Amino acid sequence: MVDRTGPRKGPKQPRFNRSISDYVPPSLERDALPNFDLLDEETKERLRQKARAKIEAEERLRAEDAFLEQEKLRLERELHPELHEPEEEVTIDLAIYTDRLIIDGRHFMHGRTYKVRHSVAAVLRDQMARTHRHYADTHRDPAKAMMEASQAIAKGGPSWAVINGSTGQVTKF
Repeated sequence: MVDRTGPRKGPKQPRFNRSISDYVPPSLERDALPNFDLLDEETKERLRQKARAKIEAEERLRAEDAFLEQEKLRLERELHPELHEPEEEVTIDLAIYTDRLIIDGRHFMHGRTYKVRHSVAAVLRDQMARTHRHYADTHRDPAKAMMEASQAIAKGGPSWAVINGSTGQVTKF
């Protein structure tokens, strides 16, 4: 397929905000350090106490904020315990006939590991066990069915023992 619209036209202005000729390198000058020798010992001590008081006030304020957040979280857990359920990891192991479980619109694919709430993990484990139980009930192992047939023949049954194809049960005469 050929593009017949003609050549593409780009923007007329460059995409950069400033021209490269407007670049000014950063200044190499640094602020000079103050001369602390000009302060006497009493002033230095007073400033140290003032700095210590400011730091203690900031630490007290941070501790109050942290305690407030922790208390809010504790109260919310008391009001809505279902939202703060412990989480655990579950690896999905399903029977061969299915590739996923869908719970509350969320897909859980076979072979993957998910981090879910404890109640969801219990439901997932139950559903995984049910898929394996269903498969075991509906699909018999062919080797086991043949073994049962040979045992029926060995016990004096007819050599034409019939094996039910859907259940795998051996009809014994």
